[in-house]
Amino acid sequence: MKRHSFLALILCALFVVVGTGCSSQNSGTQSGAAQKTTKSAQLANPVKTYDSLAKAEKAAGFKFTVPEGVNLDGADYAQYYWSTINEDLIEVRYGGEGDEVCYMRKAGIGKGDKAGEVTDISGDYNVYDKVKEVDITLEDGREATVTLKGQKNKFYLALWQLKGAKDNGIWNYAIGVQGMDEQDLLELVKMVE
Repeated sequence: MKRHSFLALILCALFVVVGTGCSSQNSGTQSGAAQKTTKSAQLANPVKTYDSLAKAEKAAGFKFTVPEGVNLDGADYAQYYWSTINEDLIEVRYGGEGDEVCYMRKAGIGKGDKAGEVTDISGDYNVYDKVKEVDITLEDGREATVTLKGQKNKFYLALWQLKGAKDNGIWNYAIGVQGMDEQDLLELVKMVE
């Protein structure tokens, strides 16, 4: 019995020595070197939503003229969502939550962008089979080249650049839609400034 007690005592002492040695090694390295703390930085969400187009325009600092509603396949859809992205792009969506049928975007040309070179602000990264450029003339005489993208007989995206009639700014535009024929989409383009 004394042997077992003596053996247990030695094992306990061994565990204490090994445990103390390990903990003093850890604490020695931590206290000897400057302890680094890492702070995680969260990026601010660049998208801000508003309860009206007027409030989005005020935040962005420019006007965005769009139709009150759009007609798609015989059904009318109203505006339901207004936002800015980094407060330099305005987006208006039509339809409703879970039933979005169209969005329209406007942004000024950015640094490094050139007048005459349309910047794709659509956020649509799909590859379309059909890409077509169409020259249009607006009622006030301004001209624009609109790039239409689609598949088969429908177009899903329109991109163009236009000099503002009132502010002389140069603006990039995008319309994303669930699918329209060319003429209907171009008529929609003519309603946007």
